[in-house]
Amino acid sequence: MTKRIAIIVGMAVASAAQADFFLVGTEGSFEVTDTNGDVIDATLETTVQTQFGGFNFQDVSGSFTANLIDGGDITGSLDLNGVADIDVISIDFTGTVDDGDDFFSYAGSWTVSGASGIYDGLTGAGTLSASSFFQQADGGFTTLDVQGDLVPAPATIAILAGAGLGMTRRRRA
Repeated sequence: MTKRIAIIVGMAVASAAQADFFLVGTEGSFEVTDTNGDVIDATLETTVQTQFGGFNFQDVSGSFTANLIDGGDITGSLDLNGVADIDVISIDFTGTVDDGDDFFSYAGSWTVSGASGIYDGLTGAGTLSASSFFQQADGGFTTLDVQGDLVPAPATIAILAGAGLGMTRRRRA
């Protein structure tokens, strides 16, 4: 019986360590807050239109700095917001800009920089891509796709393993 418990706990810990894939597609707006030549600082607010993965994100907001020339750099941070105000995954991203006449797009990679609420303890990384269309000089319409893997933090896995070992030791006594 002790071996069965240890195997079940081992399987639970192993499955807890697996990455959970997600994909989020959003639409919304961006606003330019500062310009310096070809470089802009901007904020964005989008609403989730499609998603896969069961994380129940509602909207994505954030800010970025972009050099609006072909091959220019973009860096920024985004919050993937859940149903409750406290449920947030924060990510930092970097990428490369592809510039057009009245639009710019970018693609890059991201990593989790923080998580709270029901997402607390998650880590992860992935890719993102966006297209932004100027509708006026200081902003316009944007679409954003974020995808990647979210993984429980090692501390969460250690707690599960410790609880499992405690159960097997108690059983022997």
